[in-house]
Amino acid sequence: MVTRQATPRHTWVLLLIVPFLLPLAGCEPTTPKTTPPKTTEPTSAGTTWTVASYGAGALDGGSGTGLILGGVAWGGGRFVAVGLKIGDSYIKELIVHSTDGTTWTAAPSVVGTHILRGVAWGSGRFVAVGSSLDGVLGGGLRSTGVGMHSTDGATWSAALGIGEAGDAVSTYLALAYGLTRVTWGGGRFVAVGNRRDGYRTVGESVHSTDGATWTAASPMNGAAWEAGNVNISGVTYDGTRFVAVGDSGGAGARDGLILTSP
Repeated sequence: MVTRQATPRHTWVLLLIVPFLLPLAGCEPTTPKTTPPKTTEPTSAGTTWTVASYGAGALDGGSGTGLILGGVAWGGGRFVAVGLKIGDSYIKELIVHSTDGTTWTAAPSVVGTHILRGVAWGSGRFVAVGSSLDGVLGGGLRSTGVGMHSTDGATWSAALGIGEAGDAVSTYLALAYGLTRVTWGGGRFVAVGNRRDGYRTVGESVHSTDGATWTAASPMNGAAWEAGNVNISGVTYDGTRFVAVGDSGGAGARDGLILTSP
């Protein structure tokens, strides 16, 4: 018969505390090391492009129809691109959406008098901005900002009261005014653009938490630019502040312009 010798109690105590003391002593228990699998990004990413089609569904028929896209965003599992379509007797908003960037579907026209230039995703919805071709004033068209919003990129609603109406302008000039870009950050959408005010162009900014109800900020023209024009063409957010860019000055010279807002 074999008799096992009992292990002293202090030996059990050491066996229990040694694993906790090893890290403090600058050494770790030996464990098998595993090498994570390598991930290789395609070397052609962003450099090789393929033309995608956004389909006949975007057309309203008639000769002379043209499609122009000016802004695109990703969110909610799909791409959304916005712009305008031009026919023999109309200019309407153009919105197309896609889950893969290759096959696109046109959203039905909602307003029929909007020109869209920018789109952004935030808080579970898309917001698109641009200008209006309705509201004839003195034989011209309002150079005012407009907006639309959607939770899925396919069904859209128009926002009311966005931007500030400027002077009446021709159809050609209306294409140049209104809101140009929109971004999401700090719990709100911020859109920027331009409007006609007498002899000059005034930079404008509007903000919204839901894309449906908008509030105008103070004009983006400082005292240094009162005698000239300001054009705002882009805006983004870095987690701390908004930055808008554009240009200012008179007819003879233009200077780059950068504005910030917390």
